[in-house]
Amino acid sequence: MVFKIGFTHCPHSRLRNPVFGYLGELQKWERMVIVFASSEAVGPAFLEAALIQKYKGTPGCRNERDGGETVKESEGPYFTYFVYQSFKRPSNAHLIRSQARPLLR
Repeated sequence: MVFKIGFTHCPHSRLRNPVFGYLGELQKWERMVIVFASSEAVGPAFLEAALIQKYKGTPGCRNERDGGETVKESEGPYFTYFVYQSFKRPSNAHLIRSQARPLLR
């Protein structure tokens, strides 16, 4: 599995934007998982930086920067997320997929 950690004010745009969205990258990201939401930017930015600090350099982590950079100013909410691509499917993937309801796809 490979993954990236980030934060944004608009998960949908971060995933699908034709210029900077994850779905347009060469890496074929499968899903975005929101792990934290807040009405202010400091908490999600801090969590992103802490998670990147913990996992940067480990096998599968694709983050190159330290994180915590500024997000476009908006009224919020702000989100910490990770995107991933898994290379191995569980044997019961058809059951999991039929029961799962992804937040964004």
